[in-house]
Amino acid sequence: MINFDIKVLEWIRDNIDVVDDQETLHDFLSNKCNRFKVKNFVQFFAEYCNDPLLDGLDRGIVEESYGLYDGVENLKEIIYPGHLPEVGVKMFAWCRNLKTVELETGVISIAENAFERSGVEKLILPDTLSYINPSAFLQCDNLTKVKIPDSVESIFPEAFKACHNLVDVTLPKSVQSVGTGAFSYTGIKEIKIPGSLNLIPPKAFQGCKDLTTVDIEDGVIKIGDQAFFQTGVTVLEIPQSVKYYI
Repeated sequence: MINFDIKVLEWIRDNIDVVDDQETLHDFLSNKCNRFKVKNFVQFFAEYCNDPLLDGLDRGIVEESYGLYDGVENLKEIIYPGHLPEVGVKMFAWCRNLKTVELETGVISIAENAFERSGVEKLILPDTLSYINPSAFLQCDNLTKVKIPDSVESIFPEAFKACHNLVDVTLPKSVQSVGTGAFSYTGIKEIKIPGSLNLIPPKAFQGCKDLTTVDIEDGVIKIGDQAFFQTGVTVLEIPQSVKYYI
């Protein structure tokens, strides 16, 4: 049994937003809440809780968040606090009922497989985000639209691979690198590739059978092997800046 003083209960009242009033504190600590918003995980666990389990959760969020909520069934909506700069490795992977994800301003990076095979439908990314790491959204089949903010510099390999219903993607002019197969086997129908991206990587859009229109802006220099293999491209505008096909 974990004992909390009144400050803990007051903190939970002020910082945790739970839809169902019948949810218990135990349910919250067991990650069974349907929805919660955490303003300051670190303050809570550092100041008020001495239990080894909670101490481990604190460390997990800040330093070792590998798979922290992996497979949690009842998690439907998250608002990820901006004072935590990274969403950890596999942190919300396989959360099949997770529908809405909002990352607050301050988040810089989404780690490997952070939302792999989750049920996310609505994704709100902050203008502080710089990196979307490998397989971050691998096979998120409910994801249909992604607006990547102007702050993003790198999208790593297979970041959105096999998001079969992802039809609308906006690439910002800030993006400087995209990894192999980043958008392969998605439902993208058209794409505009900014000139800030020197290389369209190998297999970038491989298997996007609904992709018909590709607009490549001036500034792109290289097009990688099989970048548009097995697509339905009928309109392809290649600027004079393209010098290499590798």
